[in-house]
Amino acid sequence: MRNTPLRKRRPSIASLDIVRLLAAILLSSLAGTAVLGAADYVLGPDDVLTVTVLRHPELSVDAVPVSVDGTISLPIVGQVMIVGRTVPQVTQEITKGLSRRLVAPEVTVMVRQVRPQRVFVLGAVSRPGVYEMKPGWGVAEALAAAGSLLSKPEAVTGLLLRPDGTTITVDLPTLLVKGDPASNTRLIPGDVLNLVARTMTISVAGQVLKPGTYELRAGGGVLEGLALAGGVTPQADLTKVTVDLPP
Repeated sequence: MRNTPLRKRRPSIASLDIVRLLAAILLSSLAGTAVLGAADYVLGPDDVLTVTVLRHPELSVDAVPVSVDGTISLPIVGQVMIVGRTVPQVTQEITKGLSRRLVAPEVTVMVRQVRPQRVFVLGAVSRPGVYEMKPGWGVAEALAAAGSLLSKPEAVTGLLLRPDGTTITVDLPTLLVKGDPASNTRLIPGDVLNLVARTMTISVAGQVLKPGTYELRAGGGVLEGLALAGGVTPQADLTKVTVDLPP
């Protein structure tokens, strides 16, 4: 019996596409655990995506970064807006664009590398700044990282500014005083938590029981300022009260 030499079979295009797809999945899994629940991950600038079009390697892209303007550029499809969308939404958009030239295109989009998970805490806190967001962070966790509020929760307006331009009002008294977990809005990368104190600092001197510096609520008047200082002494002449306004 003659030994027939074995010939190496060249992998088919379909096989190469499957290997490419598996490699994309592996790279995505190695990108880190920051993309928890990838279907809910909101994409943004500096994310790096892998776009695989089954049976069309010439249309696939191994690593395409999301630009500062929030888009990526792909063959046939052109510019695709990425910022503020999830992976399934982007996949649907790319599939729709390819459908103009291909019949029933099969598209897989993976997050190959995630951007730094940063949130910004500004305004009336002791340590305003930029913070690396941990998984599961909400407003309460961001406030804890930024230190205490500079005013009482009921005297501070909390505004959460989303990367897509959405603004959410944070109920700080309910969150911090009552400890209601439903008020602990979950953060996403790029969120800006702006804390605006609705008070002004005043100094009360003269014939009052407790001269000193106080936080007066916005819109408060002279009588409220005197009340903060414990009221007037018997020697006070209320006809000679003066208010010095800042220049």
